Amino acid sequence: MNLLRLFLLMTALLPASGCLILAGARNLLVEPVAAFTLDCLEAKRNEALAVAAWKQVLQENPGAEFSVHYAEGFRQGFVDYLNAGGTGAPPPVPPRKYWGVRYETPEGHAAMQDWFAGFRHGADTAAQSGYREFIVLPTPIPPSDPNPYARQKTTRNGETETKPEELPTPPKEIPKANE
Repeated sequence: MNLLRLFLLMTALLPASGCLILAGARNLLVEPVAAFTLDCLEAKRNEALAVAAWKQVLQENPGAEFSVHYAEGFRQGFVDYLNAGGTGAPPPVPPRKYWGVRYETPEGHAAMQDWFAGFRHGADTAAQSGYREFIVLPTPIPPSDPNPYARQKTTRNGETETKPEELPTPPKEIPKANE
């Protein structure tokens, strides 16, 4: 019976509250659910892109043998780059699964090195794919250049080299303030 009284009281007070209750419900219920759903959809899409990219690597290298750890690192590096961008460098430590006694052997360390190498390869492949520029929301503000005096230029053989930007030549004489 108390629940019925509470419901009737809330129903009676609802018109007096204006939009406050609706805004609170949106902030507490709708937005978190929408954000969680979007995160799940993006994670699923990014994982599917990583799997497709890995299949492409296997097709392009038919005789190459990759370890399971390399393949896992590749997929995680690809997804990480799409999610976070950055340099594509792997994290400072391997995933938690490699922290156990089982990997405290020369073979375990080789597996971790394979994972790191795969991560770098996956992140590099994701960077070259161009998918990230469609994931990041565009803004009218141009991205900041971390080093405005360095510009990258691609050479004929496909390598990237950074050349300093030409700066204006300073005047030979600095005019005095009272001139």
